[in-house]
Amino acid sequence: MRGLRMLVIVAAACATAAGAVTHPFHAGDLVSMSRVSDPQPSPDGSRVVFVVRSTDLEADRGRTDLWLTGLAGGEPRQLTTDPAGDSSPRWSPDGKMIYFLSSRSESSQVWAIAPDGGEARQVSDLPLDVGSLVVSPDGERLALTVEVFPDCAPGGDESVIACTARRLDERDASKRTGRAYDRIFVRHWDAWKDGRRSHLFVMPAVGGEARHLTPGLDADVPSKPFGGAEEIAFTPDGRGLVFAARVAGAAEPWSTDFDLWQVPVDGTAAPRCLTEANEAWDTGPVFSPDGETLAYLAMTRPGFEADRFRIVLRAGRKASRGCSPRGGTARRAASSSRPTAPRSTPPRATSVRSSCSPSMSPAAKRGRSSAGATCARWRWPPIAWSTAGTISRARSSSSRRRSTAATSVS
Repeated sequence: MRGLRMLVIVAAACATAAGAVTHPFHAGDLVSMSRVSDPQPSPDGSRVVFVVRSTDLEADRGRTDLWLTGLAGGEPRQLTTDPAGDSSPRWSPDGKMIYFLSSRSESSQVWAIAPDGGEARQVSDLPLDVGSLVVSPDGERLALTVEVFPDCAPGGDESVIACTARRLDERDASKRTGRAYDRIFVRHWDAWKDGRRSHLFVMPAVGGEARHLTPGLDADVPSKPFGGAEEIAFTPDGRGLVFAARVAGAAEPWSTDFDLWQVPVDGTAAPRCLTEANEAWDTGPVFSPDGETLAYLAMTRPGFEADRFRIVLRAGRKASRGCSPRGGTARRAASSSRPTAPRSTPPRATSVRSSCSPSMSPAAKRGRSSAGATCARWRWPPIAWSTAGTISRARSSSSRRRSTAATSVS
């Protein structure tokens, strides 16, 4: 509702008088209309930055720019005017900087500009395009997504980004244009698959080296073709990331088993699956302002893309820093809990005291053996809150089928 309200405010602020001459609405008007998207409120809630797409019919091209306006009203102000495309604005936590993606350096990179105006400065300078952008709660780091070859530079001195750029240059220089496929997808919507995956990286907000957080992951972060930065969230302390990904192997084309995964930003551990019990879609992680609750969207019917998304809340306290490694492979089962008495508001889950659990790596997700453990700074017993007013709290289960106890809410 808040996002819809901001879109209405922004659209109203952008409306200008059409003049005395009017005419019936036609296709040319539809094509030439400016389009407003991606509104992002400032941390203090006083302003909103958004993207405006305009069309240059004579040049047969569109362009996107950043605009800024007050949420209380007023005249909107164009923040960027470069002919290149500017998109995906994200505020720094102190409200003094706006990070965004721009193609003004001949590729999509991270740039930053002060909300009061001035010259934008380039933050990232990677040989590959940056696809998504998320700012950490403390403003110290940026989470990025970049399309790379997952099998590139395993254990070598060359980074996966540099390896991917080199391999693409070699492919472009080759006289061979044929391509062999041993699994599907071959083409996904309007894009041919070439072996690359969109992977998650993190880098300092002032610029620097991008650290690969999902090496070898046979999945796209964010999901394709419609996923975006809404599928990625920093943990409240900024030391971890939670993201959505579908690790399904050869079954990917007909699987809807997207899961939430957690990974430390220092790259010291592999991603750990948080929603192993649900074979249907889990996505859209968002933390509450106090950092005590993780909310996300989940479906309940595996393999059915048109199922309804329901809001799921997973509440808990910060776990201790200590972590004792454990070997073997294990599915992460939710903490057991008994249903509460009927009440008018959703109950909060009790804390999970265990600080560590066997890691669920992408390899383990596909049924292959793995070993090791990761220290979970946040663990939550899940609470599913459906729009029909039913709360389901998951209990421990050794199988992938969830066993739930439901309490009806009047």
